[in-house]
Amino acid sequence: SPNKKEVVSEFAAPGNSKYFSYYNYTTKKSSRLTSGIKSVAFSLSGDRIAYYKEEVDGLYGIFISAPDGSAPQKILATRITNAKMLWPARETLALMSTDDSQISSLFLISMDGKISKLISDKARLLVAWQTDGTRALVSYLDSGGKTILSVIDIKRDEQKILPVGANANECAWSSSESVVCRVAEDNNEPPRAGGLYDINTKSGSVDYVQESDSVTNSIGEILVDPTNSYILFTSPVGGKLFSLKRR
Repeated sequence: SPNKKEVVSEFAAPGNSKYFSYYNYTTKKSSRLTSGIKSVAFSLSGDRIAYYKEEVDGLYGIFISAPDGSAPQKILATRITNAKMLWPARETLALMSTDDSQISSLFLISMDGKISKLISDKARLLVAWQTDGTRALVSYLDSGGKTILSVIDIKRDEQKILPVGANANECAWSSSESVVCRVAEDNNEPPRAGGLYDINTKSGSVDYVQESDSVTNSIGEILVDPTNSYILFTSPVGGKLFSLKRR
């Protein structure tokens, strides 16, 4: 959880099924959450969870509860399948559904159960939310197999395609307007060499940060420290942590 005091973990169960269990590091309290849950997400403050649960007759429910699963409140019934629960903003949930051919759609859900589709039917859809959840960095493949990176303003319902082909999971927000992204290969115009780039999501300007090398050629997680002085990232193999001082 965001407060680092509690955790909800997923465990395998017989029959190719799974279940989720809660544990509190301070009180040592543990409990198994209700059956049928497919995905769980903590709120930004860590005081609640949202979960996506299989019910009956092909229906799924979206619930909000305390982290231990107590006091559940059902806010939506849906037929959306194969979905992952997300909680990007204080009063907004999200659900990403992916079919067997790896085509995904992203939905937003309000606390009173209203649902709207944000992105529809995209291949290799990836999302990096701004800290407050008001904007989302989104990447996907177009019909020609080209990686498209765009930013969506949730409140204004505006989408802007950015001039760099990067995967959203290899980007980190460095301010309310800018992101740092690792670019493996860029077939946009003009083409850019692989490496790390600063991208202003409002102006569309792109600044070179670091050329691709044996360390930055492949990364796992990436983030920018609160002072915007260092770029931190992990290696996908071994999980080693690296830091790069901003110029």
